[in-house]
Amino acid sequence: MLPMPERPEETIIGLMSLVQGMGKRELIKPGVIIPGDGPDIIIFYQGEAELRRKSDDLLLFSSENRQLIGLPMSETYQRFCYLRTNSICDIELVERSAFFQVVEKEHRWLDVIAVLSYYHAVFLWRDSYAHTKSSYLVVRHLLLQLNLLPKEKRYSIN
Repeated sequence: MLPMPERPEETIIGLMSLVQGMGKRELIKPGVIIPGDGPDIIIFYQGEAELRRKSDDLLLFSSENRQLIGLPMSETYQRFCYLRTNSICDIELVERSAFFQVVEKEHRWLDVIAVLSYYHAVFLWRDSYAHTKSSYLVVRHLLLQLNLLPKEKRYSIN
């Protein structure tokens, strides 16, 4: 099976630090649905969150990494998806227009494109991974990945 696309960690952290402190920082409790219809870029500094489809609660994406959520916000996303926290999350809500003004001023559009391309590649990888393999291969691969995690992490996965 193909490996998951490589995460542009330095680029994501660079964009986060570019606007850190420009928004409203909050600690969000587990199980909270974060509204996706606002004018904000959501910066996840710490915690675990899921992107789910509204119609059937299908898990689309789950992450414990630092993330920039809201770059490709569109009416489609707002109408069909939502974010839910799985742990206490440290987030900052930065107004989208202010975020993009700083990106423009600092000439960081290539970084934004790199992050959007990564997220797009992850969704393509997930779709090809989930839809083109037998159930046995998918489960086997996931079990092998799980086995590579530290023992404490394996026991905390639900």
